[in-house]
Amino acid sequence: MTIRARGGGAAIAEGIPIRLTEATVRMERGGPIAPVTLELPEATYDLEGRRLESVTNVRVLGDGLFGTGNGLVASREEERLELLRDGLLRLRTDEGTQVELRALGEGSIALRRAGGREGAERAEVRLADGGELVALGEQE
Repeated sequence: MTIRARGGGAAIAEGIPIRLTEATVRMERGGPIAPVTLELPEATYDLEGRRLESVTNVRVLGDGLFGTGNGLVASREEERLELLRDGLLRLRTDEGTQVELRALGEGSIALRRAGGREGAERAEVRLADGGELVALGEQE
């Protein structure tokens, strides 16, 4: 890794991905859901593209949200978070309903920020290459 002095401080050289091990990454804003915490045994982060990738087992934690999967791509530019394989995502809707999404085998679960009415924000959830949606009932 190359570190350069810039404006009286240190900066990581552009274009070189950062390798993270046993990382806990908190995304306070941007992405499809925020704030959210990502737990990753191994990952790489591209500062220029603002993209985090992992091929290992990951956990996603947020308000009304829990997810696990094997591999992850999180992009602030695309406002997207994707569990690449064997994903499980549990979330609570605004109405309080618990929903569970499961990607089967090589299927993925992707969350992308989508605009809502009158400035409200919402996330769009997509299952690719096999998956199922289960409504678990009302939250108390």
